[in-house]
Amino acid sequence: SYDGSWNVRDGIAKVGWVSRDVNGTYTGSGQGAFGNRSNSIEAECQALLMAMQNAWCKEFQHVIFEGDCKELHDLVQGCKKNLSYITGCVIWIMVIKIPIMLLYLDTKAKQQGGRHLSSIKE
Repeated sequence: SYDGSWNVRDGIAKVGWVSRDVNGTYTGSGQGAFGNRSNSIEAECQALLMAMQNAWCKEFQHVIFEGDCKELHDLVQGCKKNLSYITGCVIWIMVIKIPIMLLYLDTKAKQQGGRHLSSIKE
């Protein structure tokens, strides 16, 4: 799971991620703070990018990245085009050699399941 937040006043983005194994057991986490971000979608993208880098460095296989930002999900899936937000994420998706899934958690539709799986690499 990954998430990001952005402060409009100072432009600082704070990001974090948690990794779990197939049984849901905690295997690690991380966080970071970055200045000079323009909006919240950049913070979400930075969180996804760092989670992907962490998974790649630990040589995880068959990874599912779970986030709550539909706009980022749509950008990565190609439903929306705006590379200024996601260039780093797109590069990592193309470079990494692990099969991944991007899971969008729709918090507003939790009572109806609220999960949307999309295959990025197989």
